Amino acid sequence: MEHLFTFCFKGCLKGENDKEYYDALEIEDNRRCTQDDIKRQYKKLSLNLHPDKLAQRGIENTPEMRQKFLKLKEAYEVLSDPKRRKVYDDMGELGLKVSEGRAAEINPLDLLRNFQRNRNYRFSLYICILTIFASLFILPILFSLKADGTLGHSAPWTAIWTPMWLFDLFLLSAAVSMLFTSEVTETNEEGEQVVIEKISWAERLSNLVLTSMFVLVQIFVTMRLDRSVRWNWFAVFAPWFIYEAMAILNLLYPAFVKKLTPPTHENIQLNEEEGNAEEELFRKKVEVEMEYFKEVLAQFQSRETIVEHLLRVWLAIFLAVKLNHSVDWDWGLVLLPIWVYFFFKYLMVCVVRRWASSIQQEHNIQPEAMEYESDPVKQVKYMQMEGLYSTSSSGCFAQCAPLFMALMLVSRLDVSSFSTFLILLPIFLVLGCCFIGVCCSVVCLANTDLDEAEQQMKAAQQGQHDPEATYNPPTVFVPGADDGASSSSGAAGAGGSSGGGASTEYGSFGSTNQPTAQPVVVPSAGGASDWQSMPDSPMKPKEEAVSAPAPVTTIDPDID
Repeated sequence: MEHLFTFCFKGCLKGENDKEYYDALEIEDNRRCTQDDIKRQYKKLSLNLHPDKLAQRGIENTPEMRQKFLKLKEAYEVLSDPKRRKVYDDMGELGLKVSEGRAAEINPLDLLRNFQRNRNYRFSLYICILTIFASLFILPILFSLKADGTLGHSAPWTAIWTPMWLFDLFLLSAAVSMLFTSEVTETNEEGEQVVIEKISWAERLSNLVLTSMFVLVQIFVTMRLDRSVRWNWFAVFAPWFIYEAMAILNLLYPAFVKKLTPPTHENIQLNEEEGNAEEELFRKKVEVEMEYFKEVLAQFQSRETIVEHLLRVWLAIFLAVKLNHSVDWDWGLVLLPIWVYFFFKYLMVCVVRRWASSIQQEHNIQPEAMEYESDPVKQVKYMQMEGLYSTSSSGCFAQCAPLFMALMLVSRLDVSSFSTFLILLPIFLVLGCCFIGVCCSVVCLANTDLDEAEQQMKAAQQGQHDPEATYNPPTVFVPGADDGASSSSGAAGAGGSSGGGASTEYGSFGSTNQPTAQPVVVPSAGGASDWQSMPDSPMKPKEEAVSAPAPVTTIDPDID
């Protein structure tokens, strides 16, 4: 996987100046230098650039020298570690950041600039994309030709299944590799390997057995179709039954035995070093609620998966009975477990939508008002509700293609004799759309104007973080207010009364080029004093914003 990642993304990550760390240490031959050479160069240069040494020699420590010393230290920390040095040599500084989980520090334009610069890499990427999609297309094409009788008896099923054998070989190698991996680690912000999950021996062995059964049932079926063996179809499907039984056993504990405890917020431990206690408490409550929801959702999905495994066992039994000619059923009845499966999936869609609706009703969630919601639990429930609605919608549409293929298969076996290509039409459409989308994306990225993209990014950042732009409150008109109230309100305004005594302007940008804010009309049922008696809301301006004149800020007209 590491070599595959390097091949696919090396051209985007490796920049022009990939010897920057070596240049900082004044090392010319980066391939032949040893760890002793790196240590010796660092010691020599740090004596010249260290702030204490500069102070002893009476040399002023300028910002440029401080930056050079920090770069020297950073280069030594990377190159003195053989693993980090290898990543840096292969994929540059950007690749090092990605491997250490610091991808957020990368400027997307740097990736795009490297991608456009490396023409040889782009050509290799085109070849790789073409090879991947060709391998995905070849299996359904060969399967259709064989099923339609175009290839005749010259091509056995074991040969037709060659692309899948390659994939099975990859799965087996991954399962064997996992057998000797007891821990899952990731790199933290400090570049240290941290264990995030421990895998038990039983889980690793179970994964190997499941993968072996998955491959073995393909071998048995292709041998039986080629008539290399004359086994009973129940014997051919024996690895299938073992696979489903082991999968169900693995899911019994998370689905029915594991007890879930609703979260409580009384025992939340706050870290005083994190800063604001309220923000820390808010974040902890969100984490606790989301973690509990993940566990509930995982239990729900485990139970759903068990039902799917049982339906597949039912399907295997019906197929074995039909292929052994023990019964004279039509294929619509033989595939009855598939129709039950589709009914069950759409039933689960309804259950998930009802679950989301119950969360919305129980917590009185109004989506349009959640932007100003301060309750962390309610915000988490809103995210859960949105996630469930999204899952139900995607699950509903995801079954359309398999349902079409199942209906066409029954028609092909019992009624008509159209080509198998028509049955697999959804697969060809999906693969074709993906191929076109990937190719168009690569071509667009290769021809993107970097200067224009950089200007747009700077303009967006300047608009979000412009320190000179101040808030421009709207002008408030109080219909029916008396002159005294208007005059007192006008005294609080930044620009005085405008448009008569019935209006008060309490803030503006102070630039004549700025658009006029839209007025907010306040009902005159109780007079101007009703504004102060309104209930608190996130949209209500604070009293100090009305009682003191807003500062007038002049904005450069060149700024968008």
